[in-house]
Amino acid sequence: MVVPDSSSLGIIARAELSGYPNDPPVPVVDYDYEVVGQVDTLEDLNVTVEANVLQDGSSVSTKASGTATWSSASEGTIFFDDVGWDIDATGYRTGVYGTDDLTGAGVPTASGHAWEYTFTLDSPAEFKIDFSYDITGTNNGLFEPKLRVTGPDVGFYIDQPLSGSNSTNVLVEDGEFGNATVELGSAGQYTVDIYIYDDLSSSMGFADVTSFFDATFNWDIV
Repeated sequence: MVVPDSSSLGIIARAELSGYPNDPPVPVVDYDYEVVGQVDTLEDLNVTVEANVLQDGSSVSTKASGTATWSSASEGTIFFDDVGWDIDATGYRTGVYGTDDLTGAGVPTASGHAWEYTFTLDSPAEFKIDFSYDITGTNNGLFEPKLRVTGPDVGFYIDQPLSGSNSTNVLVEDGEFGNATVELGSAGQYTVDIYIYDDLSSSMGFADVTSFFDATFNWDIV
């Protein structure tokens, strides 16, 4: 049996222009964040964020949305839609990051925890997940989400892209799909995280970039 303990979904969007042609440059920054969570329940979680900056004809727009649903305590789906940015600028920084700060005290930290689910098992099980990715535009700085599973007896600890690459940062590929299985070898409390940490910047170079990806994750505990 799987008993839900807690879950959360949170994303930060950040957009920055370095202020060129000012000398010295004066950064212009905008950010947006949303974090939702629950304890002991399995309600849908939804977040949408967007950050925009415009100065001297340059612009950066960064956005993302996410949805987490549960069919039961042992099965669900996570969607991330339009994760990325539109850039038409010189001297910029943009990013989409997961966050798990539910305190409401200030701006949440860019921890990478976009989706987190904590649950308790009464016997050993397997956590199975499949994924698919789609790209809009060209991929500049959009990395594959990562999976992390922690608990009393995790047979295969994953803290890298689900594609199985040994690299920690792998660009999302259009049409990519696959799956992974993590052994949960004993009863006890486990936490599963899906991480998003995407970032692109340039101090001087001009960019005319549109980069967005959609991701779907279907998971179950058997």
